[in-house]
Amino acid sequence: MRSYTINIDNTRVPVYESGTGENVLLLHGYMGSHLSWRHQFDELAKSYRTVAVDWLGWGDSEKNPDLDYSYDTELRRLRQLIQELNLKPLHLVGHDYGGLMSLGYAQRHAEDLLDLTLLNNKAHKTFRPLWVSVFKFMNLLGRVPGWKAIYRALPLAAVHRAMTLPELRRGVMSPEVVENYCGWMKRADGSEYLGKFMADYRVGSKNGLAEGLPHMKTDTLILWGVKDRYLSAGIPRELAQRIPNAELHLYDDAGHFVPEEAPERVLHDLLAFFRRERGARTGVFGQRPVVAAARVSAGGRTRGR
Repeated sequence: MRSYTINIDNTRVPVYESGTGENVLLLHGYMGSHLSWRHQFDELAKSYRTVAVDWLGWGDSEKNPDLDYSYDTELRRLRQLIQELNLKPLHLVGHDYGGLMSLGYAQRHAEDLLDLTLLNNKAHKTFRPLWVSVFKFMNLLGRVPGWKAIYRALPLAAVHRAMTLPELRRGVMSPEVVENYCGWMKRADGSEYLGKFMADYRVGSKNGLAEGLPHMKTDTLILWGVKDRYLSAGIPRELAQRIPNAELHLYDDAGHFVPEEAPERVLHDLLAFFRRERGARTGVFGQRPVVAAARVSAGGRTRGR
């Protein structure tokens, strides 16, 4: 793996790259980094040009509290990154916040994609009620006068570490990984970035995403840990029903951090999806065949639907 940095909106973004072949871009979620893909990255790089990043503000990227972090702006940044790294066409893979961005990108720029993979994210819906309240409170705090001082005073790192305790106790995440995910929140630039991000973040459903699902032209794989404490399992089922060319795999014994909780199955399903017999499918968008029906995999077993 080689690492280097690029600038997006005058903000330093670390990039991690390995391999050759078709392009794969791995986008992590909230409280994640490129390490979210540590179990899949090297194996994918044996067959593909594989790229992961620490998205603006997360992991080891620069924290800039003066930028706009609204959804449309973040999608523009994602396109800038894809163009700068010469990643088109690509397999786009997104978890959590990275999945939310990936869904919007596929609806706006399907011509850039070979296919799309979505892992546990709020997509066209929102969080469970408790977490809607938590994120709306953080959203509100980021909008009041003196918000920077408020966020600097909050025990953000400790709170976010507590959110990872179940994964830490089960060995899904190591202390070093959790520190990478949360440690920067102790710094002033980190806390101020998170406050600005939450002030700009839309906690509820994003207008247009639900309406766009039936019109998507990108083959889509949905990988979902059913034991997600933040998101309803109804979200992936609705995605699979409404996206015309979708394949759904449900992991009954995994939760929200599915690339880390079910690493081997996620890798297996990604590779199978990337390598599928496209010529045997029943339709074509451009030169890319269409997957005609969704499939549901429970506990790793796939059955026709």
